[in-house]
Amino acid sequence: MKDDLLFNLDHGYAEGLCRGFKSGILKAADYHNLVQCETLEDLRLHLQSTDYGNFLANEASPLTVNVIDDRLREKTVQEFQHLRNVSYEPLSTFLDYITYAYMIDNIILLITGTLHQRAIGDLLPRCHPLGSFEQLGAITVADTPAQLYTAVLVDTPLAPYFIDCISEHDLDELNVEIIRSTLYKAYLEDFYNFCKKLGGITAEVMCEILASDICQRINEHRPVRNQRVKILPFDFSEEAEIIFDKSPRMVDLHRVYKNLVAAIFRGIEQCASAVVSDGKTPHSMIRLENYHQMQHIMGINKLSALDAEKQEARKNYNAAKAEYEREYCGFPFEKLHTFFERVDELRKRLAKDEDVQFQSDCSIIELRRLVREHPPKEVKRGLENLSKKIEKHLSDNTGLIQAIWHDIQSLVLDEHQRMTKLIELCYPNSNIHLEFTVENLLAFFTETAPTSH
Repeated sequence: MKDDLLFNLDHGYAEGLCRGFKSGILKAADYHNLVQCETLEDLRLHLQSTDYGNFLANEASPLTVNVIDDRLREKTVQEFQHLRNVSYEPLSTFLDYITYAYMIDNIILLITGTLHQRAIGDLLPRCHPLGSFEQLGAITVADTPAQLYTAVLVDTPLAPYFIDCISEHDLDELNVEIIRSTLYKAYLEDFYNFCKKLGGITAEVMCEILASDICQRINEHRPVRNQRVKILPFDFSEEAEIIFDKSPRMVDLHRVYKNLVAAIFRGIEQCASAVVSDGKTPHSMIRLENYHQMQHIMGINKLSALDAEKQEARKNYNAAKAEYEREYCGFPFEKLHTFFERVDELRKRLAKDEDVQFQSDCSIIELRRLVREHPPKEVKRGLENLSKKIEKHLSDNTGLIQAIWHDIQSLVLDEHQRMTKLIELCYPNSNIHLEFTVENLLAFFTETAPTSH
């Protein structure tokens, strides 16, 4: 009650400004008239009859689109800064958060420029005015990325995001987009937490807006060469469920979740397609790691509204896992595996299984030679190489390496059983046995298992 009585004391003028700015927004009829304008001069004349007034009155003819864009931006920035100057907490902090997004873009622009040996003074005019801050002038003394990093930490409101997420060694051309994504993630999470503490309609509305912003940035993400996809986990789901509990906007929240997950799925596929050409990063690995991560995230956040998306993530994960294991893992006794694949093909064409041994490429002599080439120590060496390959490809993300290794173990044991059975069927009385046993394989898998990163 007391807050309501004193509202006008601190916030009455700011509210009046907001109402005035809202009433000045162009109406549908104004836009209808604008599209009828044949020249930019006609457009200037029509805007004079709106709340935009004479903001183009001092511009010489001929008028250009760039001039109109610059004057509109100046007008917006002036109105925003005026509102910020007359506001009190928590509105003032809320408005500050809005400017942080522009600050991030400005800082990334400056970092990119310094990496290309461009003077900071030449880059400042290209910075967005809403992302300006008092200490921006001090940053002009920075001539290298390291100096710029130090200036950012000391002089900007973005310092907490840099300290928690980025080191000086990350400042190179390859990492610029990663830095941008990392800063935006930290910023959006911080902004969300601030809105959550405010509660009420602010929390409800901003949850949807911030989640939509995340969706847009995921859709616009362009993967850096040799970079693995980094999922933006929606850690705010538990708090958002509480905020929207029994609210008619719960349906809107669930729609935001679905849009966010759909954007992430599209991002995974786009990044997987983008790395196919580099020849170093298996595209199945990109899909495997990230769909595994999505399963983990959605498993923690038990949201019934995402049941269909959970099933899709599981389906895509299993498909990527099968593709990765098929293309990049293989068997530690690959020649034997290939030999018995040929044996299986011949069995389908020949009248009796025993007739396989009389075929030149699958003879008893050839089988004996291959068995001798695969003593236990060779099989163990093959498993060691396979373990190193998996460690190189995959990160130890919530047990992914262990899951792949367990699958490979099952495949190898099944293959050992299959080969043993085929020897009994197609080479009876040959007294040929694989030199490595199931017990050997189990011991080798334990000894050569990939280590955690």
